Amino acid sequence: MPATVRMFSHAGIATAFVASHAEQLSFPALTLLQQRYLARASITATTGSAQSSSAALAPANTRLLHVQVEPGKRVHYELTPNGQTAVAADTSSPIVEGNTILQFGSGWTISLLEAS
Repeated sequence: MPATVRMFSHAGIATAFVASHAEQLSFPALTLLQQRYLARASITATTGSAQSSSAALAPANTRLLHVQVEPGKRVHYELTPNGQTAVAADTSSPIVEGNTILQFGSGWTISLLEAS
């Protein structure tokens, strides 16, 4: 069965400090994705051949990619920075499942292949 993968590009992270009961700053701080996301895309990954995002997923100022893999599914991935030769995901590529945040940049693409 194919795996649906949703992706959201972000400009970075923001820090939210956790306050104590006396409303004084306390550590550790919480890190959150900067909102609003810059772009989004959805890919249906199969075991047949790798599917790739377009550069539109990574507009100017993109630094991170939030990847959400359909529950119970896993996908192989490869990232290709802007200006480099695209690399298609294959069965020896790293695997991601669930929710993951990856380093990503302007013009980058991601290639996905469902893990069997």
